[in-house]
Amino acid sequence: MLGDNIVKHYPELFPSREQLLKAESGIRNIDRFPDKTILLDAQISGNTPVRRPTSVRPTHIDLGNKLFSGLFYLRQDDDPTQGGDLTLSRFRSDTVQRAEKLACFEGVYVKDRYTEVVKTVRYAKNTLVLFLNTLDSLHGVTVRESSSYCRLFLNLVGEVNAVLYPVGNFPTPKATTQA
Repeated sequence: MLGDNIVKHYPELFPSREQLLKAESGIRNIDRFPDKTILLDAQISGNTPVRRPTSVRPTHIDLGNKLFSGLFYLRQDDDPTQGGDLTLSRFRSDTVQRAEKLACFEGVYVKDRYTEVVKTVRYAKNTLVLFLNTLDSLHGVTVRESSSYCRLFLNLVGEVNAVLYPVGNFPTPKATTQA
């Protein structure tokens, strides 16, 4: 599903679709680099109930060692809360050069004045969003109204032993061996 775009955006890691298909995947925190090329994880996650309208994640990109990310929403049937939706954004057309984009970040976050929302994906049960992480994979969470309900989801991650883009503050992945 993401193969051609992975090769297009990250040819230094995956020069061809064939090489991508040969990549060995493992389980994050069990397997290690360099034994595996991509480490996968699926985490049951949630945001706690909120006492006042707030957003847990304004516009941002994921850490630069994540090749792809995904969200699978596990909304409770009786949750009437408004908000907590996923926003997919892009840089405004006057912010087109890579150096200009890099200057818009504070850590992994981007100020709203540099971006515009392209699509909003409702926080709805059984909704899956899967995307390739690039410098342009801007996303966030809309303000959620006060609620006693948790915002539940499955977080999906594919991690590589490389820094795909120089944004965010995290340790550079290192090749390790299993003890």
